[in-house]
Amino acid sequence: MITNEIPTAWTLVPKEATANMIKAGGTWSGLPAQTWTDMVDAAPAAPAPQSVSIKALEWDDRFAINEDQEEEFVASYAKEPMGLNYHIEFDPYHTLDWILILGAPLGNYATADEAKAGAQSDFESRIRSALSALAPTKEMHDAQ
Repeated sequence: MITNEIPTAWTLVPKEATANMIKAGGTWSGLPAQTWTDMVDAAPAAPAPQSVSIKALEWDDRFAINEDQEEEFVASYAKEPMGLNYHIEFDPYHTLDWILILGAPLGNYATADEAKAGAQSDFESRIRSALSALAPTKEMHDAQ
């Protein structure tokens, strides 16, 4: 889960002062810092940060007719918007039955569901590696 967290010494306020903020700031105490604090305290509560999650890969299962003329699951493909094309396929040449491939093999798994879970884990890891925490701006640093 990824959230937009606000540093402890900071708060969100509207771009334009509200009527309550203006009223609170109108009570001049002679101390600009106190007037600012009064106005910030009168600001409406900021909306709750929205959290995001990484979507699940959507799989397109493929079937083939086996030697007994029965349909059997043989492969599955997941393509997502960034161009990563995962696929799993039956691999009779290894001790485990299913291989996960993303351009090159990523691993062998005992079941197709385990291979799909492996793909989801790899996908989430790649997405998270491209994210970073909100970097403080020069203004935020100078204000501390």
